[in-house]
Order: sequence, then C-alpha cells, then structure tokens
Amino acid sequence: MAALILPNLPMAHALSPPLPMAPPQTSNRAVIISSLDKFSPMRKADLQSLNDSLTRAGYTVTYLKDGEVTVDLMTTQLNNYQIIIWRTDAYEHNHVVYWYLGQEVNKASTQAYASDFTTDQLDSADGIIGANVNFFSSHFNPSTLPNVKLMIIVSSMSSIIAPYFVTAGVKAVIDFAGIIDMQFNWIDYLTAGIVRLLGEGYSVADAVYDVINPMYTMILRDPLDSMEIPVVAYSGDSALTIT
Repeated sequence: MAALILPNLPMAHALSPPLPMAPPQTSNRAVIISSLDKFSPMRKADLQSLNDSLTRAGYTVTYLKDGEVTVDLMTTQLNNYQIIIWRTDAYEHNHVVYWYLGQEVNKASTQAYASDFTTDQLDSADGIIGANVNFFSSHFNPSTLPNVKLMIIVSSMSSIIAPYFVTAGVKAVIDFAGIIDMQFNWIDYLTAGIVRLLGEGYSVADAVYDVINPMYTMILRDPLDSMEIPVVAYSGDSALTIT
C-alpha cells in the first residue's frame, strides 16, 4: 500500500447530487465495517467484545468486511443502522488523502462510479477504492443520516472526515487524529473498550475519557518501553448514550 504522508487537501470539485439513502429500519441495528480486514484482520477477541457489548445494549450486529464494503453500501445503506463502527485507514495519492472503502477496483466499478473517479473523489491507486473529503462532502449532505446515533471511525486522520458525518445527521462521532498503526490491533482494543463502556450506559465523553486517560498516566515497567497513545476525539453530542 502507498506510504502515508500529510498532504494539503485539494480544493473542492464540482459535485454531483448524492444518491438517496435507504429508508431507516425501525429496530436497533449496529454494523461493524472492516474495509481492510484481509490486510489487517481484526482479532477474534476484539470482534467478539464489540459484538457482545452491542448485543447486550440491545442491538442486532452485522459484520461486513473487505469487498462487502462497497460504494453503494456507504452512500445508500448507512442510515439503516443506529451504530456504525468503520474500521479503515487513510493513504495519500497525488498529494490527496483517501480512506479505503473495501470494494476492489475493476472495470465494472470504475464504470459504475465514473463521475466520482473523473473528479478524483474516488481513487484506484492501490486496487481498492478510496474516497477523499470531496466524496464525503458530496454524498453526505445535511439530513442524510438522521437515523444514526453514533459513528466510530477507526482510522488514521479520521478527524478530517468526522465533521461531514455530523453534518449529515449523525448524533455523535468518535474519531482519531494523526497517524495510527492498526497492524497490532492496539486501536481495535481501545475501540472495544470504549464500546464496552457505551454499552454499559456511559456517555460518549465519559467512555472515551475513562478508556484513554489512564493510558496517559500509566507508569511504564521499563524505561525502554513505549506506547503510542492515539488522540481520540469526539464531535456532535458528547452526552449521547446508546442504551
């Protein structure tokens, strides 16, 4: 995959009208989306923890990975869920940041989304479709996602795209600033801890604080030990609960 650097974001292109979202389902539903599972698989323990926490909180959980995560899913189906956990990562191509969706690039997909590729909202550099900020600005207009309570974007620099989902109607978004390393499931572990507290009735702000703060104050066993503590942020309604 391409090396990740911090580019200057591009100016917006002329944007096409977004596809309408599907009418929301009435029952509590959660979806775990893992766009890069075959490259950085989620540990069974973390996935089980997420599933158990959400199930106990009253949600039916769907798990989608890799090629199951399509452009159509992202633009037309997200409003069917009250909780969305999107596990992806960012990369840079031609000085533009993209986030992997999961759908593979082929003739059919490039033809189906030709206008998005033409305006560079979608990218095909790594063989997996990636979307940039202009894609999210174009397809997630106000009131696009009014049914979604909470979205957690588990990815490098997801704080860049979090505001677009809040604008689209998501009540609260938990995101990560800067570069994170998903190879050893450290971020998955943190996410599972946050969701566990949310399932117990904690607010977004309290769940994030109670999981992250102790890690900043812990005493390392050895001076050579190190731990990269990610900057976890939230936007929207910090007092939101999912139970």
